[in-house]
Amino acid sequence: MKKILFTMWASMFILIGCTDQNEPREDYIGGPLKIALLSSNKQQDLKNIDFEMIEDLDTLATASKPYDGLIIAEDRLQEADQEKYVSFYDKVTYPIFFWGTENTQGFKNNGDGSKKTWELNLPDSPNEYSKNQGMLIQMLNAIDSDKNKN
Repeated sequence: MKKILFTMWASMFILIGCTDQNEPREDYIGGPLKIALLSSNKQQDLKNIDFEMIEDLDTLATASKPYDGLIIAEDRLQEADQEKYVSFYDKVTYPIFFWGTENTQGFKNNGDGSKKTWELNLPDSPNEYSKNQGMLIQMLNAIDSDKNKN
């Protein structure tokens, strides 16, 4: 009997100790979004999200498909920082997010010459979830919120 109780207690201790209790995990619960994604890595499927992998910004600049947002991943930030894309960024009317390592910044042209901006920060001592899925959820929530205001 003592062995059984000890085994149960040890199992609970291990399970509790192995879970990440610092940061709650969340899922995207907003409306349907069509997101252009400039990244070398495909994103996992999420409910209500249609990710379209973009080869490069030149292709996107000439595309006539409507998107709800553009996410540029860290591995493509240097490419996206070229002077030739400034006019593209000035014309786009949907949110664009630059997904970095520490912070993620986004903006949207409002059509009247002003811009709406976002700065999404990681929590203190972020884990892998916060850096990846958690940050992605924050961007998608911001895009969904902006879409529903218009």
